[in-house]
Amino acid sequence: MKDIEELELLILFKKCNKALHKCHQQNDPKGSFRGKGQLLSVLSKQDGISQTELANHMDIARASMSELLMKVEKAGLVKRKPDSNDKRIIRVYLTQLGKDKAIENSAFTSRLATKAFEVYTQEEMNQLAPLLSKFIEQLNSFVEEESKKEEE
Repeated sequence: MKDIEELELLILFKKCNKALHKCHQQNDPKGSFRGKGQLLSVLSKQDGISQTELANHMDIARASMSELLMKVEKAGLVKRKPDSNDKRIIRVYLTQLGKDKAIENSAFTSRLATKAFEVYTQEEMNQLAPLLSKFIEQLNSFVEEESKKEEE
């Protein structure tokens, strides 16, 4: 087997990302948008979390969180309410429709994971996990370096 070049590998990662996106669109063809599944998953475990904590947990900017919450609120999946003790804090709650969708998404994700990894041995998955983590760290490092260049 010939050695793969860096650019070829990057293209494969892009194809993986695109394939995952297609899978999620298949699950929710009319209402799929970036971040919705993760948001529902987090809220299903921590319903009533503050908007700021939710943004931190999902590692997205507060402005992006506000935009995402507007979309899911419009879809009837969440409700935002001021904290009873501190009106400056906005808490986010799943509606019944949101709870149902979170359960549906969780089942879909389980089916997807089973199908995606059924061709791998446990040993291969154990080897893949740290490699992917290392790749993610490198991408994050690249973003930091590039943003520093822009500041200069």
